Amino acid sequence: MNNEAIELLKQLIEIPSYVDDQQGINETKLVNYIEEWVANTLTATIEKQPLGNDRYNLIIKKGNPDTLFLAHTDTVAPSDSSQRQAIEKGGEIWGRGASDMKSGLAALLLAARNNPQANNFWIVLYADEEYDFLGMKGFLKEYPDLKPQRIISADGSDLQVGYACRGLIELRLRVFGKSGHAAKGNGRNAIDATFRLVAILKEILDAQTSVELGKTSLNLAYIFGGQKKADSLQREFLTEVGQAGNIIPDICECVIDIRPANPKVTAQFIQKQLSDIASKNRIEFEVMQITHDYSAWITPKTDIEKIVPTTNKTAWSDPQDTGYLDLQMMWQQYDQPSALMFGGGLGKTGHSNVERIPIKNYQRTVEFFSTLMEKLCK
Repeated sequence: MNNEAIELLKQLIEIPSYVDDQQGINETKLVNYIEEWVANTLTATIEKQPLGNDRYNLIIKKGNPDTLFLAHTDTVAPSDSSQRQAIEKGGEIWGRGASDMKSGLAALLLAARNNPQANNFWIVLYADEEYDFLGMKGFLKEYPDLKPQRIISADGSDLQVGYACRGLIELRLRVFGKSGHAAKGNGRNAIDATFRLVAILKEILDAQTSVELGKTSLNLAYIFGGQKKADSLQREFLTEVGQAGNIIPDICECVIDIRPANPKVTAQFIQKQLSDIASKNRIEFEVMQITHDYSAWITPKTDIEKIVPTTNKTAWSDPQDTGYLDLQMMWQQYDQPSALMFGGGLGKTGHSNVERIPIKNYQRTVEFFSTLMEKLCK
């Protein structure tokens, strides 16, 4: 692999792009560097999309967005300063972002440079993937009606093709009971009702499966309840309750985290199930907040095999080993076109103090995206 490609990756690694408001660190310096590199290297339109608070997406445009290539610009924070350095040793490049995902980002830039005649594609370099999806949400708000034929992300690892991920749904519920004397049992226990509601919902979700992603999971992440106080309902969320042991609790809040394996499982689906359960079990509740509402992403392997060149076919990744990927948001909004991901970093080292990519994997990643660009972007 030539030194220019290696030096590009090293430079990207050494520009901090984790988010730390106290230190004034985010992706902006990296975006500025890439913007200058693109201006000096590619013939393309460059859009620096503001997201607020001095944070930006960078969109590299050549013609129509028939193909959208994706890479995020942020990383998780390093645990010590040494991880901000790009170190080459043992045929590998080490440093924060070497695997997740500055090697993929560099590979997309180099693929575009290697294909100056390629057209009708955009490279979307977006912020905040590791935190709260600010960049992806901002891009979709600005461009809600694109009709890409395919979405290709460089956020993969281990030279494997990814084609699916579980969704992410998070809700906060408030359940109401009826206060009473514990010895007499003349009330309705809101904490018991919460556990019953969640347990029945979990049974329903266990049946919402897919071949690719297995079972839908449910995690009861938080629960707080007791005797309602005078000002309990004057606050956004429940923060204080009576704790007397002889009083039946009449209020309870919980947060549940659901990872759908089936694309039909959405927040609307969950609310319908909760309403049915509550009706049958005389439980009164309300949904206080829907924090996330993202269903599962699944692209049939047969569709991906039409995109990935035969010479570059690799192993399929196991989608049951991955968490939620914000590629799903774009896939869902743009009417579920074919979508895939690929990358060469060592997945087991991502977000760690030994994050790295073998140089031979980096080269194969550049070749993978270069070949795709040449084949698809005309």
